[in-house]
Amino acid sequence: MPIVSLAPPSMEDLSSLACFTGPGHDFSIGFNPGDDPREFLRVLGEEATGLNLRPSRVRGELLIATRDGAAAGAVSIRYALNGYLRRYGGHIGYGVLPQFRRRGIATVLCRTAVQRLYQAGVPDALVTCDSTNTASRATITACGGKPLDRISDPVHRREILRFRIPTRPSATMPRVPQIILRPPHRRDKTELTEFIRHTGSGAGTGLPDPTNGEFTDYLTTVARHTVGMGRSGGQPEETLVAWAGARLCARLSCRPGPPGDKESRPGFITVTTTEDLRGHGHTRVILRETLLRMGHYGSARVAIDCAETNRPGRHTIEALGGVLQGRATGTGEAKNCRYIIDNTANLVVTD
Repeated sequence: MPIVSLAPPSMEDLSSLACFTGPGHDFSIGFNPGDDPREFLRVLGEEATGLNLRPSRVRGELLIATRDGAAAGAVSIRYALNGYLRRYGGHIGYGVLPQFRRRGIATVLCRTAVQRLYQAGVPDALVTCDSTNTASRATITACGGKPLDRISDPVHRREILRFRIPTRPSATMPRVPQIILRPPHRRDKTELTEFIRHTGSGAGTGLPDPTNGEFTDYLTTVARHTVGMGRSGGQPEETLVAWAGARLCARLSCRPGPPGDKESRPGFITVTTTEDLRGHGHTRVILRETLLRMGHYGSARVAIDCAETNRPGRHTIEALGGVLQGRATGTGEAKNCRYIIDNTANLVVTD
């Protein structure tokens, strides 16, 4: 079945943005002819991390859906609601290019957004559509949408149907606090800098050290890397923090591999957790949710390293399907074990 990958627009695929302008579109990504593409990407990266939000904007991300190497659709995921979004726009907006419609891509976009909202701790997604858009209504219903009400939009002279989609998966959830995955934010400064000092994990590849008073620079670079700016080859790298209740329990990065390709280099996950929260199932939940995100990016294989002496960590990786590929020298004289996880079960496919 054809694989759909979803990722922020990066410097490498700026040309895809042009597909979302012009006639025949019921969804706008906000990029218009004549706009500065680099500035557009910079703002997207900042909005994804909640940094320097402009008036009337909320933290959110834009993902471009690619099928067979071509841009097919886009989804806007809003992790908070302002007055307009709470009334008319909702948490999710999506659109599919005319030539890719009726192939299940709209359902993929909506379900992906619901999964990410759950990971971010949003319990219920508000989704809206025009009352005349029967296709969108069917998509929302297929994703678990329950009708709320019908309202009038006097500005655009239209009727809007509003739906609620519970984001919690219907499957039995692990008996641990829900893990919330999101980009680091200004309010994380104290916890994150202490986490980095305590774990000795460093800031991350290519990131300023936030423990040296460079937290704003750190957040800005994280935002740029999210959309591939400043990254080798223009490939995005997502930096996330994981919270269990009121505790910051992990920091991780996701570097996707080529979409849908099991023969080329894999995607890569780096995870650092606090020792006091190990052994309670948190690491397994974090890795499982991160593998799901890597599936959104189209990564069919995912690599992860683990210290040879970290037996609980190695056991968790192996329980998720990790296959030992070899050992290499890590920090100092320590040995790292390199695992590869087959992630095809988390790939997004359409008819």
